[in-house]
Amino acid sequence: MTTAAWALRTFPPPRRTFPLRLVSLLVADAMAVFLAGAAAVLARYAFGGHFDPRLYLHISGATAAFLVAYAAAGLYPAVIVHPVAELERIFRATTLTVLGLATVSFFAREVEAYS
Repeated sequence: MTTAAWALRTFPPPRRTFPLRLVSLLVADAMAVFLAGAAAVLARYAFGGHFDPRLYLHISGATAAFLVAYAAAGLYPAVIVHPVAELERIFRATTLTVLGLATVSFFAREVEAYS
């Protein structure tokens, strides 16, 4: 028996942690996007913004748009990708989502409320 064949038999079978890993990534990404948006709104309010911060709570569902864009970019499940390729996918998905949300906001003619 060769050494390689012996080594393959001694490793334990892989555990099925895929659903847990996927859920933890989704929750972490959702929290990161939501907290980044909340930090931006609160920073604007702290530096003299004259608006009600609760106004932004009803558009916090836009977090789902980011998660869909990240999934479409191939960032889920957590398959090992070269860091440069992963950063490129994140940048592209985030940019397209922000541009899409800005376009929807422009065509909805509610820009005055959020600017």
